[in-house]
Amino acid sequence: MAAKVVDYLRESLTFFGGFIRHPFATGAVLPSSRALARTLLEVGEIVPGSTVVEFGPGTGSCTAPILRRIGPEGKLVGFETNKRFVEMLKARFPQAEFIHDGAQNAERHLARLGIDAVDVIVCGLPFATIPPRIQKQIVDTAARILKPRGTFMSFQYCLSIPFPGTRHFRSEVARSFRRYTVKPVWLNVPPAVVLKAAKKNGNGFSGS
Repeated sequence: MAAKVVDYLRESLTFFGGFIRHPFATGAVLPSSRALARTLLEVGEIVPGSTVVEFGPGTGSCTAPILRRIGPEGKLVGFETNKRFVEMLKARFPQAEFIHDGAQNAERHLARLGIDAVDVIVCGLPFATIPPRIQKQIVDTAARILKPRGTFMSFQYCLSIPFPGTRHFRSEVARSFRRYTVKPVWLNVPPAVVLKAAKKNGNGFSGS
């Protein structure tokens, strides 16, 4: 337990440092909570053997539970623009692939890795601060690299919901995907919502 506390404190300090240096690119003060990671696993239907892509994995607070869920037969590729975070992720999770580049360029990197399509995309990017042109590129890329029944998930912090950038992001998702649904996660700092978008013939939240 003590080791886990030390790891969390170290991760939090690194994440906070990233926020101080690049507040608009990081988008949050602390790493995502276990409750948020658990919600992503549950609603994203991430199963053993899945191929998962992370857009903006940060310091890996969601990466760790995803890797445990997909197991040794699964694959995880993360795209992160913070070079320091990429170095930390590579050292912490050698079984995964992390690329220092924007999510909008994921398609060519996946092709280089021999990955034609993925099961799930988990996106932690701060769309409230991302220009509309880049938002469109990211959402279009997500739609192209997902399998026909693949799932795109994005978590956003409640404080960012009123921002024009967040509203524009949701309009881009509505344009590129058949439909999307949202679910709140209150046990996070700050509270968050998980957006789940389904491709054609995909499913939304269970019971929605």
